[in-house]
Amino acid sequence: MLKPNVLSDVRIIERMGQTVKPKLPCYGLADRAGASEPGVRRLGPPSRGGAGDPLPLAQAEELWHDFSRRSADRCGNDRRACRPVLRRGDAMIRILYRPQDKPSRFDLAPQEVPAALADPQGLVWMDFQAEPPEVCEPILRQTFGFHPLAVDDALQESHVPKVDDWSEYVYLVLPAIVLGGGGEPHIEILELDAFLGSNYLVTHHDQPIAVVDRVWSSCQRDERHLEGDVDHVLYRLVDELAASYMAVIEQLDDAIELVEDEVFDKPTTSTLQRIFALKRALIQLRRIIVPQREVLNRLARGDYAVVDAKDRVFFRDVYDHLVRMHDITESMRDLVAGSLDTYLSVINNRMNDIMKTLTIITTLFMPLTFLTGFFGMNFFGPSARLDAWTGVPALVITLLILLATPLAMYFWMKRQGWSRGWNQGARR
Repeated sequence: MLKPNVLSDVRIIERMGQTVKPKLPCYGLADRAGASEPGVRRLGPPSRGGAGDPLPLAQAEELWHDFSRRSADRCGNDRRACRPVLRRGDAMIRILYRPQDKPSRFDLAPQEVPAALADPQGLVWMDFQAEPPEVCEPILRQTFGFHPLAVDDALQESHVPKVDDWSEYVYLVLPAIVLGGGGEPHIEILELDAFLGSNYLVTHHDQPIAVVDRVWSSCQRDERHLEGDVDHVLYRLVDELAASYMAVIEQLDDAIELVEDEVFDKPTTSTLQRIFALKRALIQLRRIIVPQREVLNRLARGDYAVVDAKDRVFFRDVYDHLVRMHDITESMRDLVAGSLDTYLSVINNRMNDIMKTLTIITTLFMPLTFLTGFFGMNFFGPSARLDAWTGVPALVITLLILLATPLAMYFWMKRQGWSRGWNQGARR
């Protein structure tokens, strides 16, 4: 007979002395201590035992109630002390259920979701993170009854922000963005797919998204965030996404200021590379903000029945934020274009300074070249004696002329103002 044995990081199932590690997905024990987010601990390698055959999902679900009962004995009456979460490595499925006039539940099993959906006054939020399509698709199509085209869109990436109306629910693509570090700033896009129904919200993303984790943690800490309808939970998600956009814009603005200072101080080819990297990042940001603004505009206009009338003003507020971000992004694009023009101007000015320096040096040495060339000519048979020209006084006078001529030309150029740019270029 199978019985669950809860260990520190994973749940090992004992079967006649043989240990079997659950897979696809396994049920992890949520623990507050040492968790990356409240009430969730990531699964690690088994603390003891070996690896057996994978436990099928159907058989694992049969043990769910037994596991929940034992977990309740361990945790007492506090439901939040132990929260079962379906995990498989970085992949996980987490479910939030707020019944009417009852405490919220975070220990809902997948087979209990249909009953929760049948409660019109309840609220269900189901989040899929990094789950393979073979796990997500049956739940999305059978449990929630989503259209196959909408499910295919959710399980495939590289969509621009959009909203599709499917009468009983709406499908949204809400990308999150992260500014990549390194020498050249770049924007990483993390797609977040959402299904909003009358009493449920389903989110799907292939990578961990900090915005989703923050909203989930806030709902766990304070149930007042769940007092409204489910569309208010969606509002909190898009509001956090807009706040993350603003954080990226501020980081890009700081990077632009650094590039502007570098353009005037010591412009190099790496400066030009960073300018073009900023230009590409701003173009990517514009491709996200402009369609996202239209999505929020449609949610705020009341085009969809699943968005309550009293919550449209919240989406309107996020829409106003995105309009302001779009204006800021356009001004930042102008700054980057101006930095590129300034870089080219500074490089051309430096080239002009170099040419001016070489021209002045050539001009100063032209009389010297003439004098040394004239007096350095060889005569095979002079027709007259030139003792006066070959004596010591003639040599001294010639050296004085060679020294005085370039000095006189330099001071004359300086008086004319021709050497002003040369001196500034030398100081730079």
